[in-house]
Order: sequence, then C-alpha cells, then structure tokens
Amino acid sequence: MPYMRIGTIRSILFALVILAPFLICPSPTSAARLLNIDRSQVLTSGSVYTITWTASPQEIFSKIEYSLQGKRWETIVDLYPTDALSYDWNVIVPADNLLKCFIRITTFDVYGKKVAVDVSNPFSIEVVRLLEPNGQYPIRSQSQKTIRWRTHQTLRPVASVRLSYSTNGGKIWHVIDTLSGNQEVYFWSVPKTFKNKKRVLVRVTLKDINGGVVGNDHSDATFEILTPKAPRKTIFYNAKIIPMEGDEVYDGAIYIKGNTIKAIGQSQEILARADKNTTLINWDGHTIIPGFVDPHTHLFNDAEWNGYPLNDVQWMALTNGVTGVGNIGDLPHQIEHYIDFANQGNMRIRSYHYLCYTDHCGNPCGDWYKDYLPQVEHAPNLWINGIKLFVERSVCPTIKPNFSDDLFNNLTPLGIAEWSDSVLFFTAQQMAEIIDTADTDGYQVAIHAIGDLGIQTTMDAIDMALNGSENIQRHMIFHNHFLDDNLVDRYADSGILAIVEPARPGQAEYYAEYVGETNMRYFKRWKELIDLDVVVSGNSDWPYGSINPLRRLGRFVNSYVPVYPGRKDQALPVLEALKLQTIRAAYAMRNEDKTGSLNPGKMADIVVLSDNPLDTDPANMEDIKVMMTMVDGWVEYWNENLPSSHPSVKKFQKNCRTPF
Repeated sequence: MPYMRIGTIRSILFALVILAPFLICPSPTSAARLLNIDRSQVLTSGSVYTITWTASPQEIFSKIEYSLQGKRWETIVDLYPTDALSYDWNVIVPADNLLKCFIRITTFDVYGKKVAVDVSNPFSIEVVRLLEPNGQYPIRSQSQKTIRWRTHQTLRPVASVRLSYSTNGGKIWHVIDTLSGNQEVYFWSVPKTFKNKKRVLVRVTLKDINGGVVGNDHSDATFEILTPKAPRKTIFYNAKIIPMEGDEVYDGAIYIKGNTIKAIGQSQEILARADKNTTLINWDGHTIIPGFVDPHTHLFNDAEWNGYPLNDVQWMALTNGVTGVGNIGDLPHQIEHYIDFANQGNMRIRSYHYLCYTDHCGNPCGDWYKDYLPQVEHAPNLWINGIKLFVERSVCPTIKPNFSDDLFNNLTPLGIAEWSDSVLFFTAQQMAEIIDTADTDGYQVAIHAIGDLGIQTTMDAIDMALNGSENIQRHMIFHNHFLDDNLVDRYADSGILAIVEPARPGQAEYYAEYVGETNMRYFKRWKELIDLDVVVSGNSDWPYGSINPLRRLGRFVNSYVPVYPGRKDQALPVLEALKLQTIRAAYAMRNEDKTGSLNPGKMADIVVLSDNPLDTDPANMEDIKVMMTMVDGWVEYWNENLPSSHPSVKKFQKNCRTPF
C-alpha cells in the first residue's frame, strides 16, 4: 500500500463528514408517496378531490401532474409546498369517461434538485354512470325495465341522450330511443326474443346540441334477456270465494292463466275451460280471498335493526298470507339494498316503498328521494310510492304525541309529566310546502300523527298544499289515535286516507293512564270514519308482533277497547274488516286496479284459508290457518300441515317455487 501523508487522511475524513448527508440521501423514488388513490378508484368530473402524500424533511417543493390514459402529463400545480401533504384538485371534465388516469408527484429540495417521484395507481374519471341495468341479473323479454343513469359535470350542456343495447357483448348496438334533455331515467319495453340472449349490454350516450358526445357509459357486465315460457294455467275449484268487491260471497272456482285471474264462477262452468295443460286443485270447501296488503309496516327496514335476513322476514309475511307491503321510512342505503335484492329475483311479495324525509326523532333525511321516480317499478316487485315524515316524535326514545288545549287539559298528572314538553316538528305551513313539492312531482306523502293536534296540523298542511284540489296522490295519515268530532268530520270532507292499526289488548288501558278517561272517547274511531265513507285501511306498523292479518281481523271485529264514557263501539262486521286489509289497503298503495280483490283481469294474488272468517267466532279469528299464498300467479307458500291425502299436495310440490 503506498505511503499516505497524515494531512491527506485528515482532508479525506473532513470531506466525508461534510458530504455524508448527500451521500446517504434516499433514491428519488423512496421518499414522497401518494397515499389515497386506490386501484380502480372512480373520481367524478368537476368534483374536488384531495390528493395526499407523505414526504421527508428535505423535500421542499412539489410538482403535481395528471395523465389521461397514461399519455402525456399535464401540470396540476407547480412549486407547491411539500409539507402541506395535501392538495385539493378540481377534477377535470373530459369529453367522455376515462378509465386509465394517473397522478404523479415530483419533489425537489431547497436547491431545486429532484428528490423523489411517485405515480398513483390507475383510476377513472367518470362523466356519466349507468346505474341499471348493470349486469348480473336477468330480465324478461317483453317486460318493462327501468334504465337509470347519473350525470356529473359535462364539458358542454347535455341536449339529448341516446340509449342503445347490444346482444353480443358490445359488437353491434341497437338504438332503444333518443331522448330530448337528460331525465336520467327511461322505461324500456324489453324487445321480444324467441330464445334467451346471454351477452346483453345497455349503453347511455350523452350528446350536446351539435350531436357531439359529452359522456358515455354501458353496463359493467353482460346480462340475459329471458324468453317467456308459455303461461301456466290453474283452476282452483270447490272453494268458498270472497272477492272483496261488494258483498258477494259464493261457492265456485277461479281460473288463472299466467299471473292473471281470467274468470270466476261456478265450479262446473270454470272447469269446462280446462285442457290437458291446466292444473286442477280441489280445495274441498276452503275459503279463497285476495292476498292481504299491509300498507304501513317496517318489515324490511326493521329487519336490519333486528338482524333478520330479508328472505326470512319475507317468508314470515308469506306464511301469514301477506302478498303486499308498504315499507315505510327507508334510508338511502336500505332502498339500494332492497333494489339489489329484488333485481336478483328475490322479491316475492309486492313491496311499495316510502323514503325517509324526516326520521322518528325529527332529523331531516333531505330531498334525496328525488333520485327515485315515484309510481315506478324500480326492480321486479319493488315500487317507490312516496315519502314518509313525522309531525311528532316517535320512539325517540319514547313517543311524544301533541294534543290541543281541549285534550291536554284532561291529561292525567302522569300524562302531563310525560308529554308537556311535546313539540311539533313542523308548522302547518312548513309541512304544506313539503307536501306541495312532493305532490307536484307525483309522490304520495305518508305522515305519522297520534295526538289530535298533530293530526289537525297535518290535515291543515294537506289542505294548504292541495288548495281545493282533489287528493290525487292519496296523501295519508298513519295511526290516528285521537280524533275529536271536528277531525272525524274533516276526514269525511278532505279525501285524506286514514291508516289505522287496531287496538292491541292492553293498549287502551295504557293510553288511559296518560290521557285520562275523558279523552278516551276520542281513541281509535275507525268505524265512525268508515261510516262517513272515509277511505280507511288497516296495518300492522311494527310487524314482528302483529304481522298476522287474521289476528288484526279479530281485533277490528272485537275492538279490544274497554267501555269509556262517550266512546262509541268501533267493532266492524267481518267483511268490512277484511276489506280494510285487502281492497282498501291496495287502494292506499295505489294498486287497487291490479290487486286487493278477485276480479277477472286482476293479478293472481290469492290466499287460501283453512276456515271461512265469515262463519268464525271473532275470538277465534287468529286460529284460522293460511293454507296457501300465491303472488303474481306463483305459489309462494303452501302449508306443510295439509294432510297427505289432500288432492292439492302433490300438485303444490310440483308448482311451488324453490323453497327459500
């Protein structure tokens, strides 16, 4: 080794100390790191997106850029302080959806020397998104299917929308329609096919006034269009039939073709229509009625709170003969879950939904409901009818009904202590504005009101909103526990629907402890409303203790309310009580032209009972068993306790849907 002078060694060591920070600095790709852009993330055009990163102390300035489709880089911001660790980017508005976009950050030290570079995972920028149909679930040939899409900021205003579909995975497109404007929804009459089409896509194309494309999207995955099979033909005969139209009750038969009632009459006459492809079921004198409709229930949304699967609670409804429900107060995540459930072919009852406007504590849900058109079948067997709001507090954590001075002055000390702080969530004018907007847009409004002041305020609001017009949208009030004479008379003149649940055993006694016996003369006056030709229908409200419509039938017929001074008996004739839960409930759900009674041309929603309610002691109504439930021509439930000798058993096993 050559000789080295001591002074030279000292000089080298000194130089190493001075240069050490630069010699050990990280490589350009080891410092700055983009944090929050995940692979396959979707950013919406025109939105603000916060880009975040980490950096070392020596990284002083940053340059942030974006690239479309992995091509050239465009500057977002230059000479930006790196220690800010975030930047709010106004996402660009491209002329179409872009699938492979990137963000790049380059950092520099105090001298302007590049320190590090990091490039994000690929992400998409979305101008328009097709929401449905979006693959996975088949649709029926010659059915009605909703096409929905959501538009973000576009490069130029949208003047028209072209909808098209492909049956070969996108190679060839067929025009469905060209729409003026951008309504974001369309009802597609699915074309007739003679064999199943397995590689179907739907596409939405946004165009400006000159025909230039400003947005385009198609289904995420292919789906099937299924060719309909020949309609099933069934005759139920030797049965007691209660049609629910008028007072007619007779022995006879029903002829069903596909999902439609074709004829009702004497058994011999109807049986003459049978051919070799007709299923004949002898009901041996059992009673046939239309399917029960429950217009105010929380069957699905309370399933979430109670941890029940949707199929389980739906099965509970079907085993009790319930073929249609009004599901009240859905939240945004819930209705999307139900639509997905229905699109998978799982919705086996008719489900009418009312979206949350305010919750039971008075918290606003907002006008998000406007994203869902009313009176539209958004998925098989799922309609959105309207909105739900509360004028009074309910189960938050207790009920807080509001009473007029006349009733409040008669409350017991317990009632005053409990309810003296009750307040209305809205004035009549505030509620009228909400109802007017909903009414104009075609939504039905369902309002919770228990106390007479809550009911009066609600009626005032509906009257203001309608301004002398008819109640075409069929706005309705739930509960109606306390109605003074003036409110009963107002109902007769208003056209407002009254939705009531019968008194449960002990319920009247509970309220009497709070409102006092004097006020109990105003409690649950459903018969007086019916006698004045008010449209009244019966409901369960909370279904997990009272979904059985035959139990409610007994309560409407028996009344279950002790005698209070001045209170009239509200017991109903059996046939009238049945109508509350069939044809009148179907009217409340705006579907009485298709369900609620047994008439030729109506849908085959049918229930067979073990006994005739008209001949049953009111105290024994809930002992009546549901033998079969049919929805839309499909046997969805048959009672496994039917004796094996019963002539229908083998045919049920052959014609039922697959068990849940």
